[in-house]
Amino acid sequence: VHHADAFVVVLGADRRESGTHYTPKSLTEKIVEETLTPIVYRGPAEGAEREDWKLKSADELLDLKVCDPAMGSGAFLVQACRWLADRLVEAWFDMEAAGGRIDDEGRVRAADDTTGFEPLSRDTEERAILARRLVAERCLYGVDKNPLAVELAKLSLWLTTLAKGRPFGFLDHNLRSGDSLLGIHDLGQLIELDMKPKAKAQLRLFGRTIRSAIDKALALRSQLRLIPIRDIGDVEAMAALDAQSRHELVLPVLIADALIGIVLTGERAVSISALATTADEAAGGDKNAQARLLRQATADLARDTSDGDPRRPLHWPLEFPEVFQRENSGFDSVVGNPPFITGKRISTNSSEQYQKYLKYTFENSKGAADICVYFIRKGFDLSRDGSQIGMICTKSVAEGDSRIVGLEYLKLQGATIYWANHELPWPGR
Repeated sequence: VHHADAFVVVLGADRRESGTHYTPKSLTEKIVEETLTPIVYRGPAEGAEREDWKLKSADELLDLKVCDPAMGSGAFLVQACRWLADRLVEAWFDMEAAGGRIDDEGRVRAADDTTGFEPLSRDTEERAILARRLVAERCLYGVDKNPLAVELAKLSLWLTTLAKGRPFGFLDHNLRSGDSLLGIHDLGQLIELDMKPKAKAQLRLFGRTIRSAIDKALALRSQLRLIPIRDIGDVEAMAALDAQSRHELVLPVLIADALIGIVLTGERAVSISALATTADEAAGGDKNAQARLLRQATADLARDTSDGDPRRPLHWPLEFPEVFQRENSGFDSVVGNPPFITGKRISTNSSEQYQKYLKYTFENSKGAADICVYFIRKGFDLSRDGSQIGMICTKSVAEGDSRIVGLEYLKLQGATIYWANHELPWPGR
């Protein structure tokens, strides 16, 4: 019974029913430290003693790319931001001790570069705030199916990086909404219209158009990342560059959506051949062809959803071209607490077609593997050579089909499990 005009708050079950759980700090701290240590120091990966480890330079640290593919409200990204920022502050002090000069934007300056030079504050807390902002803007990437979760993650990072008198750094270009498992992770998949590409040399017209669009988007995002954020005008400039980048990729995203829609429905051979023809026409400037692509993608992606709304794939090389178009492409680290849904419930929660899509697109997939296994596999697909993956999983990852599809498969691909705790109770309720 509620009194008139009462304001009532109740615990919702939507997140839990989708297999997602908020991650306590006690877990994020340990996993972030274990996962990121080998990529910020030289020595751990080579088996060197702790006293022989060497922290990487500030520029190298700010070039790292860390991703949470199921970020929720950003618990892992916040912890990664804090931990990496502390290492960045250490690197600044090391550089200054060696005679280096760093300005108030955290940039290393040559000894003879005195133009507008303002030295970095000596106050440790002010350095930490700047370091968190730089790490959030340059190093952190996140994806979640729930658009509200993305906004909450931005808020979480805003609270972590807040600096008096300065606007929050623009993060729309690094935090996106979409289905991390539903989409392409390799540009070859899109250019060949094949989820298992064979590295064919010859490009069709739409393939050349995609390459050109990626190059233009990459150039715009490079400009975006060079803007120092001092006032709201800088944030608006970043937003404008991000909008231009997205505009360049409208057609590639449309073709990718159409491809995923076809794979999701299971009607591949003939439909993909027709898609190639329509994609060529669209790349040649045919607006009717673009409209047909949109209709096809929308219909296919909505075909098996409970509410009739189309699914929203996340196409990794199109969303984050600077990560996937660099040498040794991919993320340096993938961390997170992915959803836990047993294989038998995936079709109930998401649809039978969605489960068939997972089994088709993930090699060696079978049986009743838990959905968190597919996030581990996706993390592996998204990572560059020498990267580290750190995730919370259920104990089922070491059992039955989940073990075969996940850890056993990755071991065969050359992955090494270097730290694990399989008897850790979940904190709290």
